[in-house]
Amino acid sequence: MRPEEWNYQEQCKKLSEGEELKKLLPDLEWEKCALLLRRGTRHCHAMARRYLLEKALDDYITNYNEKKLDSAEIRDLAITLSLINFNDYAYHIIEAPWMLDSMVKGYAPTWRMTKISHSWHSMEILTNEEDIKPFSSIDVDIRDTMNREWSISFEVDPWRMTYRQYRRWLPVLQKWRDKALAATAAASL
Repeated sequence: MRPEEWNYQEQCKKLSEGEELKKLLPDLEWEKCALLLRRGTRHCHAMARRYLLEKALDDYITNYNEKKLDSAEIRDLAITLSLINFNDYAYHIIEAPWMLDSMVKGYAPTWRMTKISHSWHSMEILTNEEDIKPFSSIDVDIRDTMNREWSISFEVDPWRMTYRQYRRWLPVLQKWRDKALAATAAASL
């Protein structure tokens, strides 16, 4: 599967109608905006996806020990990360004018991820063992050195999967469940 991208031209047309983008970047035409938005979104996507697949689960479990969060949230996060690992999601930028402003002014090398957040459940998937509920989206907040802040949203959509894809996804799901169990056990020692 391939992740879905939003239509950058349509998004820029909507952004150019708003006052926020005109105020930040008065000389930016929507055609150039679409090119910048695509480049910036793909850069944010690459950074955020790498973080989600490599370190987000461990960081979340570290916060779990500190905040005493429900272990069901960790399980549901692992399910959602398995769908992201399988490329079953769409992604887009929230607060795109701030990202565009940061790009135009040359601050892209200073972009850092600050935190992740997730939405509530929106769907149920029936596996052989049980009904599972992934989060409908995970947002990764990004900030530059001038404190401009925006988010990239990963919206999972298991309904896009065909049955063959679903069968290939099940081992990926098991891998993420095992990883969550091992990380939780390691953090509790």
